[in-house]
Amino acid sequence: MDDLQQFYRSAVGDQVAALEQALLQLESGAATAEENVRQLAHTLKGSGSSYGFPEVTFAAGHAERAPAGELWSKGRELVEILTTITQGVESNTIVVVEDDPLVSHFIGAELAGDPRRLVRFSSLTEAERFLSTAQTPALILLDLFLPDGDGRTLLHSLRDNEATADIPVIVMSAATAEIRNREVAELAATAFVSKPFHSGELRALIDDILGSPSDGRMSERIDLTDAYRATMQAAGSASIACVLPEEHGPGGFRGSGLDESATEQVIQILREHVGPHCAVGVWEAAEIAVISGDPPDVLIKQLDDARYAARNAPIHPESHTVTSFSAAVITESADESLVNAFARARRFALDVHEASGDAVAAADDAQHPRRVLLAEDDTLTAALIVHRLEREGYEVEHHADGSAALDAANDDRFGLVVLDVQMPGANGFDVLERIRSNPALNHVPVVMLTAVGGERDVVRGFELGADDYILKPFSPAELTARLKRFTRSGT
Repeated sequence: MDDLQQFYRSAVGDQVAALEQALLQLESGAATAEENVRQLAHTLKGSGSSYGFPEVTFAAGHAERAPAGELWSKGRELVEILTTITQGVESNTIVVVEDDPLVSHFIGAELAGDPRRLVRFSSLTEAERFLSTAQTPALILLDLFLPDGDGRTLLHSLRDNEATADIPVIVMSAATAEIRNREVAELAATAFVSKPFHSGELRALIDDILGSPSDGRMSERIDLTDAYRATMQAAGSASIACVLPEEHGPGGFRGSGLDESATEQVIQILREHVGPHCAVGVWEAAEIAVISGDPPDVLIKQLDDARYAARNAPIHPESHTVTSFSAAVITESADESLVNAFARARRFALDVHEASGDAVAAADDAQHPRRVLLAEDDTLTAALIVHRLEREGYEVEHHADGSAALDAANDDRFGLVVLDVQMPGANGFDVLERIRSNPALNHVPVVMLTAVGGERDVVRGFELGADDYILKPFSPAELTARLKRFTRSGT
């Protein structure tokens, strides 16, 4: 839960800022302020306990239900609790100050798997408040143009303070080389990176400043990323395989994951059978990545040859088991990071492994039981669900509007639909009813995930055709387990 709690601490800053703004409007008598405060409290109530902060759910519930005369004070109590939670940062933390959610998402993807933690803020005020109370972070990524001020003022204040003067700061901006050089010199920034970033560029710069992380696999991931970039530049596309080592024994026994020596032997066999310009290495503990400039059908043939060779290699003859692997191959021709591309290959490789194992296949994105449609207007709850499901190998398409979710569902590309009830556009019950009335979608499992938990609401959900009904706040582990029941391959 620690990683999720750290994410919550970094992501909840937007809600804190919005709640503070709504409380200021409430104090000044604005007409819609009371509704805004209660809506924000309702959102925080649903996500707090799910991330491991029951005190947030408790305080948010009090604020949501408070009489009008007590709403401001209950709202302030909630702000204080959230501020306490967000304060404090470890020395291996990277602070990102960036208001563009796409850029912030890109940074997160670039640093995926990095043991250093990200704390992200979308405004100057949030970052200043956080840095004034937190321990010294390892690095700051700073956008210069923020909605509430100029990033230069934050950099100047950091350099003028003896306690923060030596913090490395990478300035991020869409600027020419001339402006970049001047900014670095005048602001005493450690480095400057121009937007848009190229895949791997930011991570390489951070590692150059801080040194490579202590994770023993990190250098291998960097090598694979470099090989991916070189292949894309040379050929315009790359074939990417996710290889999942397996162990097969008498009587049909099949397990996943091998010890380190056996995994290294599989890697060596792969290197002997793939093309001379392919890169092979461990991406994570039980996952091997293969990056190739060959067409996918050629790589599939090479992997099949390697699989047969692995089955005949005497790794543990005394156990009467053989080593093999499942693998999936995708083709990437767009400007996408290897992190995202490999995640797609992993999703299909898990399907191949669960279906039968000991096989190599090309990914077929048109029919993918691991595609999940999520309709949820609370960004924190959605982020938690996406994080948990992507970690389990699912691909999640998220919509915050019920009508948009219904349009997406009509494409029939999903193996599961997860619906909130209270959403802008169409509500969850309406979306469920429309899905069940469409013969082309009637087979798709639908799970309701909502804070609307009255007996009448639950009964209505099942009567409309819901396959399950889960109440917020929820246990992330239980949620994942219940959703996985509906997405097993072959069902």
